[in-house]
This record gives sequence, structure tokens and C-alpha cells, in this order.
Amino acid sequence: PPTNKPHALAATRHLAAAVDHRKPAVHLWSFKKEQPAFRCQAPEKLTCIALAADSAHCLAGGASGALYLWQLATGRLLLCWEAHFRACTAVAFTGALGSLVFTAAEDAVVIAWSLAELLRSALASATPAPLRTWTDHVLPVTSLAVAECGQHALVASASLDQTVRVWRLA
Repeated sequence: PPTNKPHALAATRHLAAAVDHRKPAVHLWSFKKEQPAFRCQAPEKLTCIALAADSAHCLAGGASGALYLWQLATGRLLLCWEAHFRACTAVAFTGALGSLVFTAAEDAVVIAWSLAELLRSALASATPAPLRTWTDHVLPVTSLAVAECGQHALVASASLDQTVRVWRLA
């Protein structure tokens, strides 16, 4: 069953996804059926999840700080990489096609990734490079909010240091 932890549930117009709090897996449901459409296995227990708006990809963060990217049409794990030094706390896609990905963790770091670069890295079996990294928080980041602002994305992060930081990805 799904967990009741923050950031462990995500939805688009077509799908809902939830992190399984008992097993290293993600459950995916179509809004047309009551039973899960399928389950994606993970190498570790997951802590947060996001779905691309077009329902093409799912991104989840693990307790180790690793990130996992699945292709939802096939359920195939495309890419797994060490992104953070501590547990991931939030992940988010932005853009109508989910062209950018943002991740945050207990290491107090927020990272921006290009989805195109992640997909290229998956094909080349390479470790992806971040598009941008922010290290302004001093305690774990607990939440992310991402919004479009013209041609740029705005990213807000909240932290246990009792601050909210807002950046424009220019």
C-alpha cells in the first residue's frame, strides 16, 4: 500500500503513483481502473516521487540519495544515479513536457536536471551532470515547488533551517 509520507504520492491527468512504504517499489494506477496498472521495482526503499505532466516518465528519490527514472509506457528503469549525499526529500518536473527535473534532499542541496540530458545519460550508461546546483540551505530541504514564469522556471524550496529560498532558472 502507499505511504502517508509527504511527497510519496504524485498524479497527472491520466495516472497516479505512490511509493510503497513496505517494499522498494512504485505503484501506478490509471484513473480508469481500480487496480494498479503496474508496479515498478526499485533497488531501495523510495522516499519521494513525481510524474511528468505527459505521463511519460516517473522520477523517484531513495533513502540513499540516489534517483531513479522510469519510462512509464514500459515500466522500464531507464536510469539510476547517485545525486545526493543523504536521503532525497522531494522531486518535481516542470514544463508541459517535463523538460526540467528538480530534486532536493536532507543534504540541504537543490539540484536542477535537464530531462533530455538524463535520457542521453540513460542511453550512454553514463552519470548525468546537473544543470544547476543550489547550496544556500544549511539544514535538510523538506519541500519543493516549481512553476513556469515566462521562459524560465521558478523554484522554491523550504528547509528545516526555517527559510524558503526562491530561484529563477535562467
